[in-house]
Amino acid sequence: EGIGSAMIFDLINYGREREARALRAEALSNNIAFNSMLSKFGFELAGVDTHRKSNHDLVRERATVVWYLPLS
Repeated sequence: EGIGSAMIFDLINYGREREARALRAEALSNNIAFNSMLSKFGFELAGVDTHRKSNHDLVRERATVVWYLPLS
């Protein structure tokens, strides 16, 4: 089961309550729904990790996308 918008909202509030400076999230580049949801919650695209997956995965466009949400 995937992470829903209510869970992301709860995690953002949890981070704010603990005075975290930012939250980090990772998703596969081909997970359009989750990447879109992170963007709608204000997460900013921070980069793509092309070394975590194999060359075969990169050909299939499945790299790891890294997102950050500044909280302060």
